Formats: sequence, C-alpha cells, structure tokens
Amino acid sequence: MLPILTADDYAMTAEVSRGIEELAMKDRLSATSVMTNMPSWPVQAPRLRTLRGHIATGLHLNLTCGSPITQSRALAPTGKFHSLKPLLTLTHTRALAFSYAAVRGEIHAQLQAFTDHAGYLPDHIDGHQHVHVLPVIREALIAEIRAAYGGTQPLVRIPRSANITAKSRTVGKLSHGLAEACRKAHIPINTAFAGFSSFDRTRPYAAEIDAELSSVNGHNGIAIVMCHPGYPDNELRQLDPLTDRRRDELDALKMLPDLPSRIWHPARTALTEPIDWQAEIAHA
Repeated sequence: MLPILTADDYAMTAEVSRGIEELAMKDRLSATSVMTNMPSWPVQAPRLRTLRGHIATGLHLNLTCGSPITQSRALAPTGKFHSLKPLLTLTHTRALAFSYAAVRGEIHAQLQAFTDHAGYLPDHIDGHQHVHVLPVIREALIAEIRAAYGGTQPLVRIPRSANITAKSRTVGKLSHGLAEACRKAHIPINTAFAGFSSFDRTRPYAAEIDAELSSVNGHNGIAIVMCHPGYPDNELRQLDPLTDRRRDELDALKMLPDLPSRIWHPARTALTEPIDWQAEIAHA
C-alpha cells in the first residue's frame, strides 16, 4: 500500500485550510485531519466535503490549542487548554484521572462537531501534538470510538517512527499503550510512520519530505507520513509557533515531482461511509 500523506491542522485557521485544499485538489495529499474546536471549522466544513472524493478526512483531536467545545474547567481552567507540557504532567501523574469524564466529554464533542458539520464520521483519528497517545486520553478515545462507530472502524494513528530523534523516541514510547488498546478493540492502526521534523528552515523541505516518503515506500501495511502545509497569517501566529515553515511545506508539496503517483488515494464506493481500512490492506 502506498504511503498516506496526511496534512494536519485543517481548520486551525482559514489560511491553513486553504493551502490544504489546494494540495488536495491537485491530488498531492492523501488525507487531512480537522481541528473541530476551532472557530473556522463550521465555515470550512462545506469546502472539505467537496474534497471527499480526493482525500480521506479525519479528526485531529485537540486538547492543547484554543478552547474546549465543552467549556470544561477541568481541561481549561483559564478558558484555554493547557499547553502540552502541563498536559503531559497531568496525564502522567494521572491527575487527569479525576476528570476522565471531562476528557471523554470533550472527545465526544469534537467528534460530534465533525459529524454535525461534515455529515459523516471521520475516516481516521489522530491528535494535535499527538495528545491522543497519552494516558487517560487514549482510554477515553477508545471508549468514544466504540460508542460512535459500527462495523467499520476509523484508522487511529500510531506515531512511532524509525527516524529516531529525542521527540520521536518519546512519542514512540507513549504510543505503545494506544497501539495495544486499539488491537484489543479491533481498531485498525498504521504500522509505519514518518514525518517528525526539526522544522529547520535551512534544510529544503522538498528534500526532507522526499526522504520521509522514501523511508516507508514499499511497506506492506499502512504507512502514514505527516505534514503541516498552509498559508501563514496573523491568526496563525497567535495560535502556533509553526508559521512560515508551513508555507515552505506547501510550496514544496506543490512542486515535488511525481508526488500524486507516490502516495495513496481513496477509492470510495460511498461518500457518506468511512473508509474500510481492512479492505484497503487486503487489496494492497
């Protein structure tokens, strides 16, 4: 199966979404993941529906950027989510265990916001800053998937990479628990992953993404390659440190030779149904 090239952060801002849409229309992406708690999502959702035949569309579970849909004070004492570092401490000391209900409630709300505005369940689920792999959060996510889906399950991203850096090593270790929980619940997962980056703008992104795609080329299972293209603007600069680099990624992905033929594309039989990932693996 060809690698799934996924653009994270759809709906973070309108300009990030616009860049992702441009790539999708040119078959230069396989998938995108949506931040449904962000204000632009209801406006962007009709545009995303028009791309349903070009790309897989999923939920980018977000517990570190912006505000919770549920307005939970357990998750956002100041009205805004904790940043990643405090959230890591809370989850690993199990301090969030007392608010498991709040975590699950927010996951439910973000999943419901996807279906309400998109009109269908997500094809896949991953997490902004990989929060979906963390203790408490991963248990709540599995419970919500079981409640929301019938026979066809979403693909859940396991961000374990062969490209070993301090960041990828840490995330990879945290991913073991989620991978095991998904297997027990018969939820499909990817078996290879690439896309961790130092975001060094002195290194051409075209060379970086070419190497990442090549690293998982020929993988027998499901391989995901993560990217973050988009147009930077003032709204983005207030939300996220990854700004001008997004334009670097967008420009490189527009120009990378033969990219459409190097990545997976969905072949849907019904636009309202999630992708059958088990069938995709079987037909690979």
